[in-house]
Order: sequence, then structure tokens, then C-alpha cells
Amino acid sequence: LWLVGIFMSITAGFFTTYGMLVMKWSADNEKGKPLHERYRWMFGFGVNVGAEIGLTSIAMSLTPLSMLAPIAGLQIVFTALISAGGLIPDVHEKLEPLDWISAALTFTGIGLVSLSGPQTDDIPDHARTQLAFVRPRFVAFFSCCVFA
Repeated sequence: LWLVGIFMSITAGFFTTYGMLVMKWSADNEKGKPLHERYRWMFGFGVNVGAEIGLTSIAMSLTPLSMLAPIAGLQIVFTALISAGGLIPDVHEKLEPLDWISAALTFTGIGLVSLSGPQTDDIPDHARTQLAFVRPRFVAFFSCCVFA
């Protein structure tokens, strides 16, 4: 079930980012209107709150927090992809090849960190902790951190 929780957390992160970008777009383009007339802002707020209350709550009930915490870093990647994808009106960022490489490395690093976390809530003893430092996933993560 922890994989479902990770998927829910990633989905919540995407919709949270989208909602916040819609709110920012509304604040930039609907200046001077009273809040009750900023329908796009209200839509973005609803998407943001719905994702956090609905999806994040379910994810946290299915997956240990140590696996979910790194996934928040994906919101940086989602911001770049949403801006480049034209999902927000009048926002069309052009991503350079280095931007795509950075996004891919960020996504990979977050995936490695999240999957290397404990899949259960039990606390490992000292011997198991030492073994975790020689697992291939940790060695790959550590290599990415050192050589990036």
C-alpha cells in the first residue's frame, strides 16, 4: 500500500503546484478586482486545498512520513513543467536542455531517497542501519549527491 501512498503524494504535489500557480496568475492578471470576483483565484485555492486535504491525507495514512517527505521537492519540477507546458494562460516558459537534465536528476534523486526510506514503521537496529549504507540504491543516491 505504500506505493499507492507515494503515487497519491506525487499527484497531490502536482495539483497543489497547479493550484498555487493559478492563484499567482490570478493575482497578477486580476488586480483591482475584489476577492469574491476572482474566480480563477478561487479555483486555484480549491484545487490546492482539495489536493492537500484529500490526496495528502490518504497518502499519509498509507505510507511512512520518511518516504513522503522528499516528494515535496518534486513541486520545483512540477512548477517548471507546468510553466513550460502552457497549462497556465499567458505563461510559457522555455526550458533549455540543461533545465530538462536538472529536472530529470531532481526527479531521480527524490525517487531514490524516497524508495530508500523504510517501508514500515519499525525502527531498525544498529546492524540493519549499517547494512542500509551499502545497499545499491543508497550507493547510487550518494554517488549522485557527490558527483552532481
